[in-house]
Amino acid sequence: MSILFDLLQLLAVICIAYLLFTKNHFLKQLTAVQKMVFLVLCVSVLLPALYEFITGFAQGFWERL
Repeated sequence: MSILFDLLQLLAVICIAYLLFTKNHFLKQLTAVQKMVFLVLCVSVLLPALYEFITGFAQGFWERL
């Protein structure tokens, strides 16, 4: 189950990055409310993914010491 959760987080990060860097300027097409919702979505997906990456990296580093 943990692997599935990690894969879903990675997929969400890739999708958000794709939307932000598309050539059709995704954010310019949104209203102010939609931009706020998208920002909340980005934060709610990216922060847990970054936290898991950093703690996993630190734990692996600590175990190698």
